[in-house]
Amino acid sequence: MAFGSLLRRSIQLSAITIICLIIFVVSYALLLPDPPNDANPSGGESMLIIVTALNVAVMGWLILRAHEQGLRLAASLVLAFYMVQTFMPQLEALIFPAFAQHLPPGMLRGMLLAGLVHSLLWIPLAVLILGKWPRTSETRPALEASPRIHGWVWRLPLAIIAYVMFYFVFGYYIAWRNPAVAAYYGGSDPGSFWAQIQSVWADNPGLFGAQAVRGLLWTLIALLVIRTMRQTRGEMMLALGLLFAVVMNAGLLLPNPYMPPDVRMTHLLETASSNLLYGALLGRLFTPATRREHVTRLELRQTNT
Repeated sequence: MAFGSLLRRSIQLSAITIICLIIFVVSYALLLPDPPNDANPSGGESMLIIVTALNVAVMGWLILRAHEQGLRLAASLVLAFYMVQTFMPQLEALIFPAFAQHLPPGMLRGMLLAGLVHSLLWIPLAVLILGKWPRTSETRPALEASPRIHGWVWRLPLAIIAYVMFYFVFGYYIAWRNPAVAAYYGGSDPGSFWAQIQSVWADNPGLFGAQAVRGLLWTLIALLVIRTMRQTRGEMMLALGLLFAVVMNAGLLLPNPYMPPDVRMTHLLETASSNLLYGALLGRLFTPATRREHVTRLELRQTNT
């Protein structure tokens, strides 16, 4: 019985991996502008399979462990997947013209559209194939209610401030101190973190507000996933950390003619590490403790007394 279940699940995951790969290749090939004629990065095919497998592993886990089912689950994860994989990374191109200038005309629009098509087609099929789209309506009791609204008075500002701090700290100490990254964006390392902050404040003060908005968006995505899964605090910390780190950044493994390998790998280390920690922080802040955890703590207190 256990072997049969394992075999069935393996077939399901293999199926959604193949479907994810096909939809990705077709949608991006049709909607992205043609690359430069002299661009022929090697290793792209094998790396695309790895990137697809990473995305399937994370999203498949979220689907299988979700409390919601059917259309509600598909709609929630379409939005989460699109925001994390496509919209949030491409938002950087709007914030940083120095990055957008490396892209050909129509690339940003094509990325946004292709990512949307990929999300809209693949996620519902994955939900269906993994057996989370029942033919008859089923209801499940929620593990716990969402955090009380008055708790958000301090949680939400803390989450936004934390993202801004993570962004600038990891951005400076991992990315900006690499001369290749600074040269790619037409800047230089001023010599210290605080000198960099002062430089940003003098040259582009709106960047702080823009990253605060991104922090709010990340928090809203986390709340959507928490509401959809309704799992324990520890599992939500891991799920959000991997969602933010892997799904957003796996694409940086793919060679492309618009970003040198050294810059890509530095950004991969920067954003994957910061997003992993930030996702875990949001899971800790906004996931309520389960009843089982409350009971365990009460039993421990009674035992100690």
